[in-house]
Amino acid sequence: MKKNRQVLNQEINKLYRQLGKEIFFDQRPELILTRQQKKIVKVIQRKIEKIEKVKEEEICVSTEALILEPEKNEMGIYEYSFCQHCHVGNHPESTHCIQCNQPL
Repeated sequence: MKKNRQVLNQEINKLYRQLGKEIFFDQRPELILTRQQKKIVKVIQRKIEKIEKVKEEEICVSTEALILEPEKNEMGIYEYSFCQHCHVGNHPESTHCIQCNQPL
């Protein structure tokens, strides 16, 4: 019985999120939002902007991996650090994969 209640609560929360997204992205002029709802929309928009900035910073950091050329060890063999996601060989000191941009 407790499990059923938990499942129902999860379903309700999912519907709340879906409803919130639909209202947030509804740009019709006749849609009237309360002052509190407008405030929440602005907060969400600012957070989305922050996420975009973080993505840009991550891309800038990952480009460091593109600059590093492979190096040979003492035996004349190139050493690579292989990405766990796409299995591409990267410079051992790279922080992100040159193929998929995932952290190494």
